[in-house]
Amino acid sequence: VGDSFTVTGEGLAANKELQFQWKTVDGSYDAKVFSETIEFYERKFEEKRIFIGRATTDAQGRFSATLTAPDDYGEVHDIYAAQDGRDVARGGYRVLPEFTFTPQEGPVGTPITIKARGIGWKNWESTWGVNWDNKYTGFITAITTRGSATALIRAAGPVGPHTLDIWHAGQTVPY
Repeated sequence: VGDSFTVTGEGLAANKELQFQWKTVDGSYDAKVFSETIEFYERKFEEKRIFIGRATTDAQGRFSATLTAPDDYGEVHDIYAAQDGRDVARGGYRVLPEFTFTPQEGPVGTPITIKARGIGWKNWESTWGVNWDNKYTGFITAITTRGSATALIRAAGPVGPHTLDIWHAGQTVPY
């Protein structure tokens, strides 16, 4: 997320503007809300494209453009080059998930903020388990927040070093 990358191509119409579009989804949950509970049925996704840049082909129909990966879901995204409102080329870009946590030290009970970007939306990409000292603490997902999430845990256990692991989680983690 946020990295710049270069796309190049050839064999297109000469001296024409290209518009680059990033294929993504809008995520939501199909659920029914009751006064005492919520019934979850499934995750829902609506495909869409977002504009991420433009370039102009040269006299030989070649182009080169530097684009930026938007703050979005992780994993592979199609990138389309459109000319005169028609798709003329397609490529791909993989957004890798990224996790940070702060602070890195403090007394027992210190709140630890975990920030995630680039979490995927498909099965097996969308759920990440959090372990504190090899004990399941919870999970992180970002279906409705375009791949970004913030989680909060507290430092626990005896004084000294501890391990915080974040791993791909199965689809059967507690919801």
